[in-house]
Amino acid sequence: MDIWSNPPTIYRVNSDGTNLRALSSQGSKNCYPAWTGNGRILYSSETQKGDRCGGAASNLFSMAANGSDVFPISCMRPESIIRYLTMTE
Repeated sequence: MDIWSNPPTIYRVNSDGTNLRALSSQGSKNCYPAWTGNGRILYSSETQKGDRCGGAASNLFSMAANGSDVFPISCMRPESIIRYLTMTE
């Protein structure tokens, strides 16, 4: 199965199992959410070409507890990773 046909999404749910709601958008592999000290959620997102970071790569994002106010913490494109590894070898 192609992961892009049904990519992981970050959800929030009440402790009793009610009010399940998706916080992250479809079309990206959104994984590993963690609460921050100020109530925001940090998560990893692997997106396809054409996203805000300009290419397919895993990046760290932050969003408000309700899924709004999403912004990238890192924007590492594959060619940047390759360039970094080449410069450090």
